[in-house]
Amino acid sequence: MEGKSALLYKSLVLGVIVLFIGVGIQPANAIVEYDDDLPDLIVEDIELYSRQPEAGYYELYSKITNIGDSPASGRFEFKVIFYRLLFGIFPFPVSCFEDDKPFKSGIIMPQETQDHFLCDDYDFPSRIGIYIIFVEINMDKIVEESNYDNNVRIEKHRKSLVYWY
Repeated sequence: MEGKSALLYKSLVLGVIVLFIGVGIQPANAIVEYDDDLPDLIVEDIELYSRQPEAGYYELYSKITNIGDSPASGRFEFKVIFYRLLFGIFPFPVSCFEDDKPFKSGIIMPQETQDHFLCDDYDFPSRIGIYIIFVEINMDKIVEESNYDNNVRIEKHRKSLVYWY
């Protein structure tokens, strides 16, 4: 019996060692290097702004920052999707802009932040509930960037009868 438990112990130890070695080894393509001489756009914030909150009129803006080392210029397209949380848990897309994407043409200098209008109340979901607002910039990679992985922002907002918050 003692020979079997020693063999089991050695097998277990060997298995754990192989597991840790396997986890520690990463494929060569897992190393990502970024070019420091390119722009890098991020969606820093999503804002619901209203000049007339009592009337229930809102506009959706995003704050875009170029955290790269060179200016970003061209046509910046945005992907905007409203997800309604069913039962407060399950996201269900209720509104998105596939054919008529919001866009902005121009230049964003390094370390500069700009506000961009995305849509107004007519495009917002009208039902009361909890929503997740998804905003992505440059999803078609029209503007060359050093890092495309940080172009998305997701925020949760609530809609009451009149107000978004």
